[in-house]
Amino acid sequence: MKEKALIDAEKSDERRKSQNLRSKYDGIPIGIKDLFCTKGVTTTASSKILSNFVPNYESTVTQNCDDAGLISLGKLNCDEFAMGSTNKTSFFGSVKNPWKSVNSDNLVTPYVSLPVGVTLRIPYLSLVLSFIVANACFPFLSPDRLPMYL
Repeated sequence: MKEKALIDAEKSDERRKSQNLRSKYDGIPIGIKDLFCTKGVTTTASSKILSNFVPNYESTVTQNCDDAGLISLGKLNCDEFAMGSTNKTSFFGSVKNPWKSVNSDNLVTPYVSLPVGVTLRIPYLSLVLSFIVANACFPFLSPDRLPMYL
């Protein structure tokens, strides 16, 4: 996937230079939950049963992301078959939070201070970005569904 991501990024740069973007999200890097089939890439749904499954087709979600010009950086762990809410039932181990300290529950998130005196932690920005990406992949979502606390 690394090589494909670099190739896709170069193509996105070329589209940006020629002002011929696929969408307003063209070039945004994303991670794909291991739940969605990606043609030619091992897709396990975080299960031992599917540990060697390589689909010969693309899921609608990942195809829509590709059509919008989003750049997949790889697969993300989840609960086995996405059945759960604790992220602890994956065959490959618990999901690791990249924003948590290794030795404690302290957040290690960078933050952004806005000119209006508001400080946003990066996970909130990630949520906004996730919504933007979901909107590109699922056009029926509308901006008015963005959580009010953001």
